[in-house]
Order: sequence, then structure tokens, then C-alpha cells
Amino acid sequence: MHSPWLRLFLTTLAAATLAGCGSSGGSGGSAVTPSTEPVLQASGITNCTQCHSTQNQAFLAGRHANLNGSPTGPHEPAAAGEPFSCGNCHNATLDAINMPAAYGLSVRDVVACEACHGNGSAHRGIGPIPTPRPGVAECARCHAEVSAETGELVALRSRSGHSPGALNVVPDYLDSGHAAEPRDRSTRSETIGCNRCHSDEGARLYRGLTTVAAITATNGRGAEPLGEENISPIQCRTCHDVHATGGDQLLMAASADGSAQYNTCSHCHADNAALDYHFDHFDDNGLMDRSIRDTHFDDPTTAKLLEGYVLRTQAATACADCHNVHHGDNSINEQWARSAHGGHLLDVKEAEGPDAAAGSATADGWVHYPWESDARQGCQRCHTATGVANYLDDPDGYNAANNDFSHLADWNGTSGSPQAEMLYCWGCHSNAGAGTLRDPGAIALKSTGGTAVTYQGAPVVLPDIANSNVCVACHGGAGNMDSSMSSRFVGHHAPAGGTLFSAVTHMGFEFPGQSYANPSYFAHDSLDLEIVDILDHDTVVGQQVSGAGPCAACHMSSSEAHRFSVVEKNATGEITALTATNCIGCHDGSHGAALEAGSAAAAAFLEEESEGYQQAGMVLGAYLANSLPNFLGTTINNTTADLLATYAFQNQKLPTEEPGGYAHNRMYVKRLLFDSIDYLDNGVLDGTININAVSYPAAAHWLGSSRP
Repeated sequence: MHSPWLRLFLTTLAAATLAGCGSSGGSGGSAVTPSTEPVLQASGITNCTQCHSTQNQAFLAGRHANLNGSPTGPHEPAAAGEPFSCGNCHNATLDAINMPAAYGLSVRDVVACEACHGNGSAHRGIGPIPTPRPGVAECARCHAEVSAETGELVALRSRSGHSPGALNVVPDYLDSGHAAEPRDRSTRSETIGCNRCHSDEGARLYRGLTTVAAITATNGRGAEPLGEENISPIQCRTCHDVHATGGDQLLMAASADGSAQYNTCSHCHADNAALDYHFDHFDDNGLMDRSIRDTHFDDPTTAKLLEGYVLRTQAATACADCHNVHHGDNSINEQWARSAHGGHLLDVKEAEGPDAAAGSATADGWVHYPWESDARQGCQRCHTATGVANYLDDPDGYNAANNDFSHLADWNGTSGSPQAEMLYCWGCHSNAGAGTLRDPGAIALKSTGGTAVTYQGAPVVLPDIANSNVCVACHGGAGNMDSSMSSRFVGHHAPAGGTLFSAVTHMGFEFPGQSYANPSYFAHDSLDLEIVDILDHDTVVGQQVSGAGPCAACHMSSSEAHRFSVVEKNATGEITALTATNCIGCHDGSHGAALEAGSAAAAAFLEEESEGYQQAGMVLGAYLANSLPNFLGTTINNTTADLLATYAFQNQKLPTEEPGGYAHNRMYVKRLLFDSIDYLDNGVLDGTININAVSYPAAAHWLGSSRP
């Protein structure tokens, strides 16, 4: 629910924006108080430069001054009642033609002083100016739009030159905790007041002060009350100073330990124990919700344990790497932290406390080896966020030797680092705040050694599956039946894409003379894909595949999409619920079970399928061990002389390495397991098997006695 401050802001902003950019804003920079001054006239930027030399020099170096001359303009603002035009923001005060006289620059669009501060005809150095300290309302005139149909604040249209991450800045801010009503004084602390982080004025007053002593020295007794009437919410100007050199200076400057963004965000979302008011408040308003100290630090003294994530603190986008910094909603981040990509770290901490660490039980894929070491370079493209990001950006030119892990403590090529990465947001996303995925295109499978995976001499290239390309880059498999065999599964770990696209990958070991073609009704490999036109303005210049793609269509269709889970399981691994909502679109009950999310019957059906698949692997394992007598009368492994027996050895690993195979491509994995058992029981592929239904009831039911 919006606060009274926010409701009043929206009303004021809508009125101001619909009235046009020339109207004055709130008095004194307030985002809520309409001006009572008479209509003023613009003085022009040339007059401003005569007195405000310091501010103007800084302004000139910033984006609002348009120093690079793009757009050139001059664009004319739209008249009242006319559709919004480029000029309403890029040349609202018609100062484009004044740039030669003011700064000796060519005519160009400019966001001039009066566009934000209001018309200055009454100012002249000593008189009033409508908006001395521009607030959210002034910024929102151009960094948001008001719908002509509804009057509601909406995101900017995606125009040329507007970055995707900037389109929703103001709507995101208004929906965030940053826009909440300010707080002045804490009842729990005499030294760390609420206003330091819960007000615009306090944040700027105490910026750069890193100790209680420094805060106390500012006013004699800590973060003393400023008075409710004197404070306003955290807003644009709290973190952004458009007059600073470069025009994008943040509240805190960069330092040797952190970028400007990291230092600005951590000013309140503290990594500083002395000033972390919320630390150890393990409740809805404290731990893991506001503070970074409990989840964003991996203790370098505890190798193979993950106490938290490792931030690239010196990166310009240290926080935006994973967060929409204007919205502040951590829902997606918390979902991720409960996923395998995040080592289930949040689940671990909620169960065991804020100091708990994820280890091999929940995060083995991230801690099993020192993946950052040179010896593990072949694994880095999937077992580190750095490797994933670099690989997805350029699969063909990827070179693991160029992966930079210098943000990890004591990193060196020989031993790696005692810290470890997980698959962070910035691994898959080039802009996590905007939800922009990296775009590797269609994925050509490679072995862990980086060589091309081939089938019958031709490289194996998966189809272009749009957004899901980022998934199969790691989950497509790292080998197939033409790869060199070892004691491990050639498809490597979790190769769901290899199963899904079996017609291309041939990841399982397919017996000669047998058909492994997908049934005519198989559609899992084409879910949520469409061909769309590529437009250059209004001209079609090509086509491309678009959509979520088959991986995301299922694994991100639940209400907690970034957990990537399709089902819920209990402590023993039994499926207790189907969470994916897309399954029912095809599996509606007309041909088999109805797979409706939340349905007990759906969960029971999937558990039956999973158990049958796993138990079929157990039966095959028993034949390989000769505890169920095989035709060779001996233990079978990858070195067994009989080639087809080694096929069975490889296929037995499917249920372990690809536990979702029964869902991804049910008929393919069922035929592989059936044929493997069929061959081992008598050395002949005769299309029949006989599984003891007493010892292996689930497998007997799932596989049947005749080849599927």
C-alpha cells in the first residue's frame, strides 16, 4: 500500500507532467508541495552561467549538458495537449540555441538549469526560484511518463538511446522501500539514528562517516533527530548529484576498497559492523533483507564452505550486478538464493542461523574443487559466474585463461582461492536489474576440455532456443556416444538439454538397429518459441527466434521462477507438489495425467514416473554388477571388451546424472534403459525383458516387458 507521501507525490507529478515541463515544481525542492508563486518566465541558461560558475562547470561535464552533441537537435517541445515529444525533455527550455553564447558550443539539445529548477525570472541572484533543490517530481518529468489514457505513472517508452535499465527507474523507485516515509530517530540506539539511512537529509549529512565517533563529532551526540518536519524520503538527489563532474556522481565516491556504487549502497546496507543497526535482528525487517554482512561475504578461512556471495566491490556495477538498485525488491534474489545456482544458501541460513555456511550437501557444484585454479580451467565456463559470463558473451572466442578472479581472496592460478563463486545473476544476465540476458546464440556443444562434441564427424549444434540458450550452454551436455568413454558419464552432470535434444546430441548410447526417434507428439524441445521479424524502424530486415524457450518455459513458470524448480520434494526426495504452471497447457488430462500445479494427483503421477526411472537404473546397475546375472557372467564397466555392454554401462548413469530425464524426454531415456537391460539379460536385443515385480515394482511398471 502506498504511503500518504507517495499518494500525494503521484497526484502532484501527474498534474505537473500533464501540464508540461515549463510548469514550476514544488517549493524548495519538495516533491509534494505545489508552487504558489505566480507564473514565471524563463531567463535562459546564458543568465545562469553569469553567477553559478562552479555549478555550471560541473554541469557542463555531465550528461544533461549533452557535451557529445547527441541528440543534436534542436528538438521542439510539444505544445500543451499535443503528444509528448523528444523536445519536452531534451530541449524543454529552448536553450539549445543558447549553447553557443553560454558555453561556446554548437547548437544542441540541452537539459538546462530551468528545466529542473523552474523559471528564474524572479531570481536574479537574490530572489526566489521555484525549485532550489529538485526532487523526485522534477526528475520524473523526464525519467518517467504519465499515461494519457489513465493518468497513471508509467515507464518510459523504449526509444532509441534510452537504455533498458533506465526505462523503469522512477516507477521502480516509487514502488520501493526507498520511497517510504522518512524516519528520524531510533528508540534503540543513541548513536546510530534512523535518519542516517531513512531520510534524504540524514544520508547526505552523514555520508562518508564510517565510525560512531565520526557521527558523534558531527553534532555532539550521534545521529541526533533532525525533526520530522525537516526530513524527506530517500530520493534521486540522495544518491545522484547531477552537478558533480561527469553528471553521474553518486552519494559516495569510489575508494581503494569499492566503487562509487558499492560505497553508496553499503553506506546504509552496511558492510560496516559498527554502523549496521539491523545486523543480528533476525526478523522480517532485519537480517538478509537489508544488511549485506550476513549473505554477501564468503569467509576466506573456510575453504569449501560458502558463508555468502563474493561481491566484485570495485566494479562500477557492484550492486546492480544482481539488484535493481532503484526498486530494492529482493524477491528474485531470495528465490535465487534458495536455488541450486545459489547453493541453497538462504535455506541453510534460515535453518541454522546467520553465520551458517553452505557446503557440499547443498553447494557441491561450487565448492567441490577450486574451480578458479588453472587446473580447472576446463570447468570454469559452468562452475564459476565469471566463466559463465565470459563464455555466454563469446562462445567461439572464449578462452578460460582470460577469466579474471582477482576479486576472490588470495587468488592465484596454482591453488585458486579459498573463496568460491556460485552462478550469480551477472553470470546469465548482462543487466540483472533490467532482466537482460546474455545472448550466446545457438550453442555448439563442447567437451570439458573445450573440444567440439561431434556426431558422425559433424559438430553437434543445438537449435536456437532464444532465452533458453543460456541454460543449455551448461546443461546441454559435454559429450555423447561418439565421445571417448571413461568411468564417468560422457554427457557430464545435469545434461538436461542433451536429453531434450537427443535427436541432435545422441547423448545416450544408442544400440545399433534400434529407433530412438522422438514420437510425433513430442513437443518439449519447442516450448515457448516463435519466429519474429527483426525491424529497422518499420522495415523488416530479418527474422529471429524469440521467447522463453523450453528450459525457462517449464523451470521458470512457477510463482518463484528463479528457484528454477518444477516440483517440490520432501526431506526423503519424494515429489510432493508440482509447482510449474505451464504443464497443464499441454498435459490437460486428455492424453494421460493432468499436470496441474498444486494437484495431488499430478504430484503422485510425477513421483511414480521418477521412481520408475530411478529404479530402472537400479535394475540395470544390478545387471552390470552381475548380481542379476548378465550374459557375460562378470562385472561390466567401461573397459569391458564387449562394446555394447559398455553402452549399457554408460546408460546406467542416466538416472543419476540426469534425474529429470523421465520428464525432459521420457521415451528416449526409457528406450535407452530398456535396450540396455534387454541386451545384458541374454546378449540379444529381442525387444523383451522380465523384471521381478516384487523386487523392483516401480521399474517393472515403468518399463513394462516389451520395448516402448
